[in-house]
Amino acid sequence: MSIVIFSTIITGVSVFVTGHILVKGVLDPYLSFKEHLGMVSAILLREQSKILNISANRDVIKEIKHASALLLSKSNAVPLYGTFAKLRLLPQHENLLKASRNLNLIASILEEARNTTPKTSYTTVNDSLNAIGDELGVIVTYKGR
Repeated sequence: MSIVIFSTIITGVSVFVTGHILVKGVLDPYLSFKEHLGMVSAILLREQSKILNISANRDVIKEIKHASALLLSKSNAVPLYGTFAKLRLLPQHENLLKASRNLNLIASILEEARNTTPKTSYTTVNDSLNAIGDELGVIVTYKGR
C-alpha cells in the first residue's frame, strides 16, 4: 500500500516538474518572441506616417533600433528555434536577420534626415517597411501584408 502511495507521489511531482521545465524553458521564450513580433508591428503601424514622411523624432528612432536589437536577442532565447521555424511557427533565421537589417536601415535613414537633407527616398523606406512585413510575417502597413 505504501509503495503505491509513494509511486503516485513521485509520478505527480515528476509530471509537475517536467511541465514547469517545458513551460519556463520553451513556451515562455516562444511567447515572449511572438509578443515582440507584435510589438514591432505595433511600432511600425503607429509611427507609419512619421516613418514614410521621413520625419521621425529621436524617440521613434530609438524605439526602432531597440526593436531591431530585441528581435535578434529574443530569437536566440527560444530553444529549438530551428524546429519552430521549420514548422512555420516562427520566421526563418535568415529572414529575421534581413528584417533586423531593414529596421536598422529605416532608423539610419530617419536619423540622417534629422541632421541633413535625406539622400534616400520614400521608396527605399517603403520597400524596407514592406520587406520587414514579408520577412517576419506581420502586418506593418495599413494595406496589410
